[in-house]
Amino acid sequence: MSTIPIQNLQRIQNELTRGISLTLLIAGTIGNVLNCILFTRRSLRHNPCSIYFFATSVANIIALYFSCLTRLLMTFGTNTTSSQGSIYCRFRTFFTFMPLTASTWFIVAACADRYASSSSSVRIRSFSQVKFSQRIIYAIIFISSAIWGQILLPPLLMFILGWLTIQHIRHRPINRLSNSKERQLNIMLITQVICVAILSLPTSIEKIYSEITMKQVKSAERLQIEANLAFMTLPSCYLFSPVRLTQKIV
Repeated sequence: MSTIPIQNLQRIQNELTRGISLTLLIAGTIGNVLNCILFTRRSLRHNPCSIYFFATSVANIIALYFSCLTRLLMTFGTNTTSSQGSIYCRFRTFFTFMPLTASTWFIVAACADRYASSSSSVRIRSFSQVKFSQRIIYAIIFISSAIWGQILLPPLLMFILGWLTIQHIRHRPINRLSNSKERQLNIMLITQVICVAILSLPTSIEKIYSEITMKQVKSAERLQIEANLAFMTLPSCYLFSPVRLTQKIV
């Protein structure tokens, strides 16, 4: 079999890697840094939902640089690892997928916080506190460090908690939601949940396809094409930044 098609596919993958990685690095860095600045403002730093958003942005920055920057360097001939089973490879994999997993669960926790804060029950509303949110963040980091292979559970919980929050709001008097910052945080959370669900869908489809065709005998060309497609479904959730709402909430 001729190696020319394979070489062409590899060249295409390198070009895609450079273009996508640079875009993610620039846009992701700007968006998440702006988020960190926004959610550490005095008016927001004591809001549990803002703390979850801040933790999400920090986790996304870590995943962004361990994933995209190292991948970008490899396209320019920088061999950052000597073998696939090296300590560096394990280290890079952990600090790519663990923060991504944690950031997704932080959004789930933010959904739960909005559900608690919108409840008419004093006991349930008591869970919407800064100290409680900090404990949840530590727990998520610990659990994500042990298990980071989940895909479907966070989006499912986001949907359920979001739906329950809407039901709470519909049955509460309007004057209890008069705080404009609370309403804006709710809008930002709903928008982020939608973005996470949409941007995670290609990756989920690619993983399912890989599992289904795992035992099939594949040609070198097909393997290279699948590698290109897998990279194009790179999770880009850390690109999302509620910049349009920044001016309103500040």
